[in-house]
Amino acid sequence: IGLIIGVSLIVLAVAAGGVKALVATKILNIRSVANIAGTPLPTDAEGHFNMLLLGQGDKSHDGVDLTDTIMVASIDGDDGSVVMLSIPRDLYFLKTEKMGTGRVNTLYRDYKGYLMGREDKTEEEASALAMRELADELGRMLAMDIHHVIKVDFIGFVKAVDAIGGVEIDVPYDIVDREYPGPNYSYQTFVIRAGLQTLD
Repeated sequence: IGLIIGVSLIVLAVAAGGVKALVATKILNIRSVANIAGTPLPTDAEGHFNMLLLGQGDKSHDGVDLTDTIMVASIDGDDGSVVMLSIPRDLYFLKTEKMGTGRVNTLYRDYKGYLMGREDKTEEEASALAMRELADELGRMLAMDIHHVIKVDFIGFVKAVDAIGGVEIDVPYDIVDREYPGPNYSYQTFVIRAGLQTLD
Protein backbone atom coordinates (compact mmCIF):
# COMPACT_ATOMS: atom_id res chain seq x y z
CA ILE A 1 0.00 0.00 0.00
CA GLY A 2 2.84 2.36 0.88
CA LEU A 3 4.54 1.69 -2.46
CA ILE A 4 1.31 2.33 -4.37
CA ILE A 5 0.72 5.59 -2.47
CA GLY A 6 4.31 6.63 -3.01
CA VAL A 7 4.25 5.91 -6.73
CA SER A 8 0.90 7.68 -7.08
CA LEU A 9 2.25 10.78 -5.33
CA ILE A 10 5.37 10.81 -7.50
CA VAL A 11 3.28 10.40 -10.67
CA LEU A 12 1.03 13.29 -9.57
CA ALA A 13 3.95 15.52 -8.63
CA VAL A 14 5.88 14.87 -11.83
CA ALA A 15 2.76 15.22 -14.00
CA ALA A 16 1.72 18.45 -12.30
CA GLY A 17 5.25 19.83 -12.30
CA GLY A 18 5.82 18.80 -15.90
CA VAL A 19 2.63 20.41 -17.18
CA LYS A 20 3.25 23.57 -15.15
CA ALA A 21 6.85 23.76 -16.39
CA LEU A 22 5.79 23.33 -20.00
CA VAL A 23 3.15 26.03 -19.60
CA ALA A 24 5.50 28.39 -17.74
CA THR A 25 8.13 28.12 -20.49
CA LYS A 26 5.43 28.71 -23.14
CA ILE A 27 6.12 25.30 -24.68
CA LEU A 28 2.61 24.11 -23.86
CA ASN A 29 -0.31 26.36 -24.67
CA ILE A 30 -3.48 26.05 -26.69
CA ARG A 31 -1.81 27.33 -29.86
CA SER A 32 1.11 24.87 -29.63
CA VAL A 33 -1.21 21.94 -28.95
CA ALA A 34 -3.44 23.05 -31.83
CA ASN A 35 -0.38 23.19 -34.12
CA ILE A 36 0.56 19.64 -33.14
CA ALA A 37 -3.02 18.42 -33.51
CA GLY A 38 -3.36 20.18 -36.86
CA THR A 39 -6.78 21.52 -35.94
CA PRO A 40 -8.15 24.14 -33.57
CA LEU A 41 -8.80 22.72 -30.12
CA PRO A 42 -12.25 22.95 -28.60
CA THR A 43 -12.74 25.34 -25.72
CA ASP A 44 -15.52 25.94 -23.23
CA ALA A 45 -17.51 29.15 -22.76
CA GLU A 46 -14.62 30.65 -20.75
CA GLY A 47 -12.06 29.84 -23.47
CA HIS A 48 -10.47 26.92 -21.60
CA PHE A 49 -9.29 23.65 -23.12
CA ASN A 50 -9.96 20.89 -20.55
CA MET A 51 -8.55 17.39 -20.48
CA LEU A 52 -8.69 14.37 -18.22
CA LEU A 53 -5.40 12.68 -17.32
CA LEU A 54 -5.59 9.05 -16.20
CA GLY A 55 -2.80 6.86 -14.84
CA GLN A 56 -3.08 3.11 -14.33
CA GLY A 57 -0.89 0.12 -13.56
CA ASP A 58 0.71 -1.91 -16.33
CA LYS A 59 -0.07 -5.53 -17.22
CA SER A 60 1.97 -6.83 -14.26
CA HIS A 61 -0.27 -5.08 -11.69
CA ASP A 62 -3.26 -6.79 -10.10
CA GLY A 63 -5.52 -3.81 -10.76
CA VAL A 64 -4.38 -3.23 -14.33
CA ASP A 65 -7.45 -1.20 -15.33
CA LEU A 66 -7.84 0.75 -12.09
CA THR A 67 -7.29 4.45 -12.80
CA ASP A 68 -5.60 5.37 -9.53
CA THR A 69 -4.30 8.69 -10.86
CA ILE A 70 -7.10 11.00 -12.01
CA MET A 71 -6.47 14.65 -12.79
CA VAL A 72 -8.35 17.34 -14.69
CA ALA A 73 -6.18 19.96 -16.41
CA SER A 74 -7.60 23.21 -17.74
CA ILE A 75 -5.53 25.46 -20.02
CA ASP A 76 -6.60 29.08 -20.45
CA GLY A 77 -6.65 30.02 -24.15
CA ASP A 78 -5.80 33.67 -23.46
CA ASP A 79 -2.82 33.63 -21.13
CA GLY A 80 -1.82 29.96 -21.30
CA SER A 81 -2.11 29.42 -17.55
CA VAL A 82 -3.04 25.98 -16.33
CA VAL A 83 -5.12 24.80 -13.40
CA MET A 84 -5.01 21.18 -12.31
CA LEU A 85 -7.37 19.31 -10.00
CA SER A 86 -6.56 15.89 -8.61
CA ILE A 87 -9.60 13.65 -8.07
CA PRO A 88 -9.27 11.27 -5.06
CA ARG A 89 -9.37 7.70 -6.34
CA ASP A 90 -11.75 6.65 -3.56
CA LEU A 91 -14.37 9.27 -4.42
CA TYR A 92 -17.61 7.27 -4.51
CA PHE A 93 -20.24 7.83 -7.18
CA LEU A 94 -23.74 6.95 -5.96
CA LYS A 95 -25.19 7.49 -9.43
CA THR A 96 -23.91 7.80 -12.97
CA GLU A 97 -25.66 7.90 -16.33
CA LYS A 98 -24.11 4.72 -17.77
CA MET A 99 -21.32 3.48 -15.50
CA GLY A 100 -23.21 2.27 -12.44
CA THR A 101 -21.99 3.09 -8.94
CA GLY A 102 -18.63 2.72 -7.27
CA ARG A 103 -15.30 4.34 -6.55
CA VAL A 104 -14.15 6.61 -9.34
CA ASN A 105 -10.99 4.56 -9.92
CA THR A 106 -13.11 1.47 -10.75
CA LEU A 107 -15.59 3.10 -13.14
CA TYR A 108 -13.35 2.88 -16.23
CA ARG A 109 -12.46 -0.76 -15.55
CA ASP A 110 -16.02 -1.87 -14.86
CA TYR A 111 -17.56 -0.03 -17.81
CA LYS A 112 -14.84 -1.29 -20.16
CA GLY A 113 -15.60 -4.85 -19.00
CA TYR A 114 -19.32 -4.30 -19.52
CA LEU A 115 -18.77 -3.00 -23.06
CA MET A 116 -16.57 -5.97 -23.95
CA GLY A 117 -18.82 -8.59 -22.32
CA ARG A 118 -22.30 -7.27 -23.00
CA GLU A 119 -21.95 -5.11 -26.09
CA ASP A 120 -19.32 -7.19 -27.89
CA LYS A 121 -16.82 -4.32 -28.26
CA THR A 122 -13.15 -4.97 -28.88
CA GLU A 123 -10.79 -4.05 -26.04
CA GLU A 124 -9.61 -0.97 -27.96
CA GLU A 125 -13.18 0.21 -28.68
CA ALA A 126 -14.30 -0.48 -25.11
CA SER A 127 -11.29 1.37 -23.68
CA ALA A 128 -11.93 4.48 -25.80
CA LEU A 129 -15.65 4.51 -24.97
CA ALA A 130 -15.02 3.97 -21.25
CA MET A 131 -12.45 6.78 -21.15
CA ARG A 132 -14.87 9.14 -22.89
CA GLU A 133 -17.74 8.19 -20.56
CA LEU A 134 -15.56 8.70 -17.47
CA ALA A 135 -14.63 12.15 -18.79
CA ASP A 136 -18.30 12.94 -19.33
CA GLU A 137 -19.22 11.76 -15.81
CA LEU A 138 -16.49 13.85 -14.21
CA GLY A 139 -17.49 16.78 -16.40
CA ARG A 140 -21.07 16.52 -15.16
CA MET A 141 -19.86 16.35 -11.57
CA LEU A 142 -17.59 19.38 -12.00
CA ALA A 143 -20.03 21.28 -14.26
CA MET A 144 -17.44 21.64 -17.02
CA ASP A 145 -16.77 20.31 -20.52
CA ILE A 146 -13.87 17.86 -20.68
CA HIS A 147 -12.67 17.84 -24.26
CA HIS A 148 -10.04 15.10 -24.38
CA VAL A 149 -8.70 12.20 -22.31
CA ILE A 150 -5.13 10.91 -21.99
CA LYS A 151 -4.43 7.56 -20.29
CA VAL A 152 -0.97 6.21 -19.56
CA ASP A 153 0.21 3.14 -17.65
CA PHE A 154 3.35 2.87 -15.52
CA ILE A 155 5.39 1.58 -18.47
CA GLY A 156 4.37 4.63 -20.53
CA PHE A 157 5.15 6.88 -17.57
CA VAL A 158 8.62 5.36 -17.17
CA LYS A 159 9.29 5.79 -20.90
CA ALA A 160 8.14 9.43 -20.77
CA VAL A 161 10.43 10.24 -17.82
CA ASP A 162 13.38 8.46 -19.42
CA ALA A 163 12.71 10.15 -22.79
CA ILE A 164 13.35 13.56 -21.22
CA GLY A 165 16.49 12.35 -19.45
CA GLY A 166 14.93 11.98 -16.01
CA VAL A 167 13.38 14.45 -13.59
CA GLU A 168 15.37 16.73 -11.31
CA ILE A 169 14.10 16.75 -7.73
CA ASP A 170 15.59 18.69 -4.82
CA VAL A 171 15.48 16.07 -2.06
CA PRO A 172 15.31 17.86 1.34
CA TYR A 173 16.95 15.07 3.37
CA ASP A 174 18.39 11.56 2.94
CA ILE A 175 15.68 8.98 2.30
CA VAL A 176 16.63 5.47 3.42
CA ASP A 177 13.96 2.79 3.12
CA ARG A 178 15.21 -0.58 4.41
CA GLU A 179 11.90 -2.30 3.57
CA TYR A 180 11.53 -1.29 -0.07
CA PRO A 181 9.83 -4.18 -1.95
CA GLY A 182 12.28 -6.40 -3.78
CA PRO A 183 11.97 -9.45 -6.04
CA ASN A 184 10.05 -12.54 -4.90
CA TYR A 185 8.34 -10.79 -1.96
CA SER A 186 11.67 -9.77 -0.42
CA TYR A 187 12.89 -6.41 0.86
CA GLN A 188 15.85 -4.32 -0.22
CA THR A 189 17.33 -1.00 0.87
CA PHE A 190 16.46 1.98 -1.30
CA VAL A 191 18.40 5.23 -0.81
CA ILE A 192 18.06 8.74 -2.22
CA ARG A 193 20.58 11.26 -0.89
CA ALA A 194 19.69 14.85 0.01
CA GLY A 195 20.27 17.48 -2.64
CA LEU A 196 19.48 17.90 -6.30
CA GLN A 197 18.99 14.44 -7.81
CA THR A 198 18.06 13.36 -11.33
CA LEU A 199 15.67 10.43 -11.03
CA ASP A 200 14.98 8.08 -13.93
